[in-house]
Amino acid sequence: MPVMNRGSIVLGALSVAAFAVVLTWQPTSDWQRIGYQALAQLWLPLGLIAVVMFTYKRFLHRRLTTELAKLTGPTIVGSMPPQQVIESFLSSVYGRNDANRDVVAGILGGDLTTISTRTDVHLRLSAVSHDVYRLRNTITYRFRKNVTASHFIVFATSDARLRDAISYACEFPLFELWFIPDDSLFQHGVDSMLGKVEIGVDYRDYDNQVHSLGFRELSLKEVKFREWSRYLPLFSEPVGSFPRQHAHDYLGSLRIFDCDLDTMIDDGPPIESVERLSVRQAALERIDEGACYWLAPYPCYVDHISIDVRELDFEGSGAWEFLVMPFCFRASNVASSWLPAEEMTSVELRSWLLPGHGVALLWRAAKMDRVVGSGP
Repeated sequence: MPVMNRGSIVLGALSVAAFAVVLTWQPTSDWQRIGYQALAQLWLPLGLIAVVMFTYKRFLHRRLTTELAKLTGPTIVGSMPPQQVIESFLSSVYGRNDANRDVVAGILGGDLTTISTRTDVHLRLSAVSHDVYRLRNTITYRFRKNVTASHFIVFATSDARLRDAISYACEFPLFELWFIPDDSLFQHGVDSMLGKVEIGVDYRDYDNQVHSLGFRELSLKEVKFREWSRYLPLFSEPVGSFPRQHAHDYLGSLRIFDCDLDTMIDDGPPIESVERLSVRQAALERIDEGACYWLAPYPCYVDHISIDVRELDFEGSGAWEFLVMPFCFRASNVASSWLPAEEMTSVELRSWLLPGHGVALLWRAAKMDRVVGSGP
């Protein structure tokens, strides 16, 4: 029985008892008259308090609590940090667990300001030879809030577990992640990509004036492994469910590069915050791998992804057919069948993509009737 219910019953019983004594007691001495007067004064207030307590608990408490929550709840929650709100909610659902931080990072990203509300993704594949193709990515992010940053970081790794940790362990809001799963090709693959990265930004200076920089090549400075902990705190302490790591264990599978965006400005004020970030890069891949993909580095809302594969066929014979496989919340018009290159134009997603979400493009040798233009 709730404490307030017990209290109202006790007070009610005392009030009834006091009233009964007042009706039946005939005091004969001065001390008895004092006690009699005290009971005569107390029984009614005790009864009123008991009635009020019972009525409040029985009829008013739930309604008042609901109305108070409507008035103050959004204000209180709105004033709390988003990470704290989601962590509290997850703890109430899943229980306390360090892995809950992985979910928070997936929803909010490693940095709460790096949320792209409009993301344009363009993928273009063109054959260099019968065995090799060039993958060109052009990704444009437009952020919900201006990102206060002037450094762009590139992480390159061949370690799948480290790849999954970088998105929420990185404390720099603007970054790109390269994953090269083949250890034997890692160093050469990274070196071949370094000179093929271009970036464009719209930014505000310290006087709140807007400036735009078109695509230009990044000047990337490699970070010494002794400084890796400045870029990835997991090299100095545990991060979420990911235990502390030792930098020397990743000397052959991780490289970090830093670009000071202010060095891209030829004649103009320095960057205070970034409104738009566009990244264009190219990499050589093997055609026989039969797949490529794009992963969202931050929470991104994507309307559609444009895909151009017309130049992947080195001889123009229509030797390939393609299939798009999104791994995200939803995709509006993704075909479930293999398509020729001329029918591969864009994929409508109209969905949020969280770190770890993305789109894979698969290809295989086309059926002979499609290649030669005849059917059964």
